[in-house]
Amino acid sequence: METKKKNLQYSSVCGLNWSYKKPENRHLDFVKNKLKVCKPIAEIITNRYHTKEDLNNLINSSLIESISDPYILKDLRKSIDLVYAFFIEKKKIGILGDYDVDGCSSAALIHNYFMAVGIATKVYIPDRIKDGYGLSENAIDYFHYNKIELLITLDCGTNDYEIINIANQKNIKTIVIDHHEVKKKAKPYSIINPKQCDKPSQFDNLSTVGLSFIFVFSLHQRLIETNYLKNKKKPDLRYFLDLVALGTVCDLVPLNGLNRVLVKKGLAVINKKSSVGLATLVEKLKINYKISEDDIGFFLGPCINAAGRIGNSYLGFKLLSKEKNNNINEIADKLLKYNLERKTLEQVAFSNALDDIERNNILSKNENLFILIENKYWHPGIVGIIANRLLEKYQVPCFIISSYENKSRGSVRTPHFVDTSHILENLLSKQIISSGGGHKMAGGFVVNQKNIEELRKALLVELRNIKFQKDNILLIDAVTDISKINSKLLKDLSLISPFGIQNKEPIFVIKNVRPLFNRIIGNKKNHISCVIEDIYGLKLKAVAFNAFENKIGESLLKKNNMHVAGKIKHNKWNDKVEVQFIISDIILI
Repeated sequence: METKKKNLQYSSVCGLNWSYKKPENRHLDFVKNKLKVCKPIAEIITNRYHTKEDLNNLINSSLIESISDPYILKDLRKSIDLVYAFFIEKKKIGILGDYDVDGCSSAALIHNYFMAVGIATKVYIPDRIKDGYGLSENAIDYFHYNKIELLITLDCGTNDYEIINIANQKNIKTIVIDHHEVKKKAKPYSIINPKQCDKPSQFDNLSTVGLSFIFVFSLHQRLIETNYLKNKKKPDLRYFLDLVALGTVCDLVPLNGLNRVLVKKGLAVINKKSSVGLATLVEKLKINYKISEDDIGFFLGPCINAAGRIGNSYLGFKLLSKEKNNNINEIADKLLKYNLERKTLEQVAFSNALDDIERNNILSKNENLFILIENKYWHPGIVGIIANRLLEKYQVPCFIISSYENKSRGSVRTPHFVDTSHILENLLSKQIISSGGGHKMAGGFVVNQKNIEELRKALLVELRNIKFQKDNILLIDAVTDISKINSKLLKDLSLISPFGIQNKEPIFVIKNVRPLFNRIIGNKKNHISCVIEDIYGLKLKAVAFNAFENKIGESLLKKNNMHVAGKIKHNKWNDKVEVQFIISDIILI
């Protein structure tokens, strides 16, 4: 490990160099005394929060202070003015949300708020197969038929130039709330998207549901200022934060700054079980403990996403909306069923993809720069997951195409050093793909099946010019020992949670341990459970996931002496909660 005094690096069984920066004692003591936290957590805070302002923001996570001036968002005031005018006239407002969790939770948030203040809505969630991503003529026809004059689009619309022109021709004013990169900017009435702002702000990394909350927050202030809510029950905006947490975590945006505050407060609302839909889903998933960001990402989000991937795209929205006539139990059961079906389709497709890569030498054919696979049997709703899993395995850009029902739709996942949206923009300008867009590391596109070989050649040209970076450093946040790993440490650790992109869950190192009582566990017998014991005889339960038949598992089963790196978590199993070490790497000694 690398320390401040010496540039020492040790190569692990995974071929990683562990890097550790020990903080200065005076800073460490200041943080430890000010926050009353144990030494390992003080180390992490000292290395991550460098100024007194950072520390104050960590301690005082005030939502109002974090939002400060929402009107620095371009077009927000203009949008509020228009919506307020529709409120005064009691006109019905259209809402279109994308079919993923961010889109559904955004649609539910705005719908629930409008309903709470007495404004009717018409909601449209696109069908992945029939409508595709974003705005479509089907959606505009639906709103026109229902005499909608104002449409709010969520998690899409920024670049839907042609379709918004059709809406304009049908006298439908459109407000876009979105966080996708701006390419071919549409011309709606207004666009609330931090990507179009020149100056950086606290809103830059918000998902659409975060932006939707800022929109509702600002609208709510306007309604209070104008006495619109006089003699009416005022909605408590805190109880909308469960939806914000859900969409923010599932959309994989950075979990620092305002996002961290929104998710932290949203998790508190989720755990109060104020949403009947979420509470029902939690119960059916048999989650009987305090819900964390991990539970949103691994359990709740995939169930809601499954509806948009392979089922009825409205179901996620219906679960989250507060319509009284929704049969929540039936909806939750359908979501669980869709998720099980999605898992089966995904596992079969992933196995097919691995076979295809090996059998057809796909990596070497593409100069080891990227993976491009097309399959006519794969459901388009799972190609994003397959692309993500292949990226995790091979660490190269992955372009996965489903030609299901004769339409070739692709999904892209790339490492951090490859800009997905830039590549798709170039392919679009060369007319190799017919549509496409996304974020820096993820996106989607549509391609004519006859252009797939041309696409492969174009990707070779694009990616030859990019310097590939092999990340072989494991950053260590703190070095500790078994005697210090307890409930107090986990309580202190929660101060800097929730964890995610740009606020990674800390990696701890425990030195000089040996594994005991090794067991191979899991339905697929691919995990290894053990107890690690230090030189003083102190013991701690540990597990290494997906470690069987790799070098971590091999080292554990041989019971070598070692340093271990990993995460410290509460293990929740069979109504028991206990501290557990999740092993992610090993250095043999």
